[in-house]
Amino acid sequence: MMKGNLASILNDNENKFISKMEGALEADGWKEIYIGLTSLNETSGKYHWVDGSPLKYTNWKKGEPDHPDKNKCVLMEIKSGEWAAVNCVSRRLPMICKRPNPDAS
Repeated sequence: MMKGNLASILNDNENKFISKMEGALEADGWKEIYIGLTSLNETSGKYHWVDGSPLKYTNWKKGEPDHPDKNKCVLMEIKSGEWAAVNCVSRRLPMICKRPNPDAS
């Protein structure tokens, strides 16, 4: 079984790597994907990575996150690599996942 989570994006290189998948995703008609940043289950409305990684890097689109809310998921606009907060049930989008490197110690 391959264990993984929605992708945490820890730096600019990872963000660029995911946005380079643009061609394959846009060929299927997708312009946005969900990443693993959310404010679900947060009473404060603060965002966190679902895999527990520390939130040290962000690439918010100008004006985002629009307002704190405890029920937001984050999508990436594939072409720009910028992030936006949306209601978690407002859009059906593909998701990008990441699994731990089994060779990492």
